[in-house]
Amino acid sequence: MDLQVFGNKQENLLEIETKAFYLTLTGKKPQQCEEVSEEDYTNEVIMQNPEELITNTVLGSPLMLFEYTHYHLTIESKVESHIEFNHDNKEIRDSIKYTNKRKKTLTGILNFRSSIGLTDLEIYVDHKKYMTLRLEVFPSKLNYKKDYYDILRDVNEEIYNLSFEFLRRTYLNVSISGKEGNSLTEYYSILRQIYRELMINVQRILQQPHRQLSKFREIRPYHKIKKASAATIKWIQKNPEVLIKSKGNYLPRKALAEKKEVTFDTYENRFLKYMLVAIMSRLKEFKIRYGDLQRERDDQLISEIDGMIDEIRKQIQRSFLQSLEPEYTYENLSLVLKMAPGYREVYKYHIMLQKGLVIQGDLFNLSMKDLAELYEYWCFIKINQLLRKKYKLLRNDYIKINPNGIFVTLKKGVSTKVIYENPENGEKFEIGYNQKMASKTIGQKPDNVFSIGKDGGKVVYEYIFDAKYRLNKALPGSRYKNIFGSPGPEESDINTMHRYRDSIVSMNVSKQDHRRKVFGAYVLFPYDHEAEFENHKLYKSIDLVNVGGMPFLPNSTVLVEKFLDELISESSYTSYERGLELQNREAYLKEEFFNKRVVLVGALKNEKQLEFNLKNQFYHTPLKNIDLTKRKVNVIALAQSKKLFKEQAGIRYYGKVSAIHIVKRSEIHEIPKDSDELYVKFTIESWKTLESPLKVEGFQVSKLLYTTEYLLKNSKTVSDLMIQSKEEFRLWMELKTISTKVETIEKAVGNKIEGFKVGNKEILVDRETIKVLEGQLVETYPLSDMINRPRTLMKLINN
Repeated sequence: MDLQVFGNKQENLLEIETKAFYLTLTGKKPQQCEEVSEEDYTNEVIMQNPEELITNTVLGSPLMLFEYTHYHLTIESKVESHIEFNHDNKEIRDSIKYTNKRKKTLTGILNFRSSIGLTDLEIYVDHKKYMTLRLEVFPSKLNYKKDYYDILRDVNEEIYNLSFEFLRRTYLNVSISGKEGNSLTEYYSILRQIYRELMINVQRILQQPHRQLSKFREIRPYHKIKKASAATIKWIQKNPEVLIKSKGNYLPRKALAEKKEVTFDTYENRFLKYMLVAIMSRLKEFKIRYGDLQRERDDQLISEIDGMIDEIRKQIQRSFLQSLEPEYTYENLSLVLKMAPGYREVYKYHIMLQKGLVIQGDLFNLSMKDLAELYEYWCFIKINQLLRKKYKLLRNDYIKINPNGIFVTLKKGVSTKVIYENPENGEKFEIGYNQKMASKTIGQKPDNVFSIGKDGGKVVYEYIFDAKYRLNKALPGSRYKNIFGSPGPEESDINTMHRYRDSIVSMNVSKQDHRRKVFGAYVLFPYDHEAEFENHKLYKSIDLVNVGGMPFLPNSTVLVEKFLDELISESSYTSYERGLELQNREAYLKEEFFNKRVVLVGALKNEKQLEFNLKNQFYHTPLKNIDLTKRKVNVIALAQSKKLFKEQAGIRYYGKVSAIHIVKRSEIHEIPKDSDELYVKFTIESWKTLESPLKVEGFQVSKLLYTTEYLLKNSKTVSDLMIQSKEEFRLWMELKTISTKVETIEKAVGNKIEGFKVGNKEILVDRETIKVLEGQLVETYPLSDMINRPRTLMKLINN
């Protein structure tokens, strides 16, 4: 529809004359839009007495009203009768007033503000409704009818699918009694909604029913048995009296014959008959109860009930179902009922009829006038649908169950939260709706907040996805067109995202200051052309300042889905870099984190050494292994090898050095040995345990390894300790996000990493470049890209 009002000239749009009054509507005349046919808009005069209407003239058809636009309405009485104006909206109703005490003329300004859709202007004569003028209010920039029906269909489908899935998962915990979970009235209401789809799937089953092979055994004359089976021989051995002698041979007069036949007598088909018979029984009961109400008979209702009963009876009598016994035992629920086409749908409807489905809140009562609110609900529901396709749903706040059925409680103003888990790494994340967020000025309440915990949940990153049902069409000559070139979100909505990102803070208890907790904020807006919008400044701004917009409609979800996957899969360092830091703030990854290699990781010769080192708070190693003039050692970490420590292999103990002594080996009395070889004895203040012990995956320490405190406390494996720079560290961490099997390639000497291996690719690192080798192919990238544009570089490497 995509309409726009042109021109400022006020003209008569509509003139109506009746026997009681003249009505004139004045305002801006819209330009005719080729996309709109006469069926697309409404202009209807509803008279209580049609003969009272004299003329109904639309000047310059079509008559189309728009939101946030002034229209001047005048109603002049032709007779002495009293005229009144009425509208459902009090603000509109009060805007039309009498011009004098005689109350012969009503006039005023109509402005429907953000309300769109059908609107009724009612005129009363002598306190009786005389005429209703039904018009349609359009958004000036959006195809609202298509959006409305697409979004509503999407919401209905997702809510019901999620409800059925929820019921199926929890049904094992629901006891089934002879009493149904809903009333006959509710049962019939639900059945009417699903009946046609139910019968379509019943037909589907009857055309291609589930079947199985069954064995039948019977005693038959021997000459009629085509093939003797092992069972036949065994039967003859047990019944030798059937043998007769003929021409020197013994032949049986009769024997056991086995026969295989295809049968439709399966549990799934018996369940189908059970369900159909149960529906007929409930319909008959409903018909009887209805007759007992002693109210005026509704023949159409009775005919509808009889038609259902008759159709179901015919389906049973004219198919293989007639010969089956109905059966339903929940303990025998099979994969066929859960997954086979036709059967799974019938089973879904059975659950719905058993338990009922209760929709609370206002989600399903929204009209086109509430499209902005419906869009807000839809954005939350659709984001969850996209996440549910790939990630494990742990908890859902807006679908709940109680003994009376399923409750959908999504409602504006009420906080809702859905929690997921990434099966690849166990990281948990959530999407919250209408959550109030802290600010030291004014509290903020964005629509959708995506939160993800990185590094085992120690660090949480939050992103806002705010639904705004507004689109700037970037009309020729407009300021928006000159700046951005193509349609996109409104600038005011982007400014709101900046406000969200900057004002929502959390308290850093250890440093007693406030820190931003939102790392990005994005407008979700209704637009169909995703590929075009990728070139828009307000989409590219996401990479630059992590604020921008993304189109989001039922047929435009690619960009949002792709972006969510990026947020979930990237490392905590990439997530951190999405946020803007204040100028001159300390770097997130400092060079000193990798340069100050003051941690000595020492190997252990046996299990007793670990016991004595920990007990006596020291570590010792031959002096020839270490040059104390070149190395300053402040911390000792103990490396437990796989050969000696099996499942306990890795690094878990470390301690700060309090003293260093060079002594003869024989002077280390804690572990006696008669030797004059010089050793270095490190006295430890106290041994501590790493919060996350380092695992041995590939490389392990044979003698000594020097590393940094940052690497010791932020690594996952012993191999990580060999990282030499922040670029190497970032590359190592990012590679782990794209593969669970990343191996280090160690240099022959020096306990340093030459590169990494991911599948068939080798990623080699030197001081300035990253080389990616795959077979004979070699790609080279600047090492600095690992800090300047990590997401782009990882996409290239992973391509």
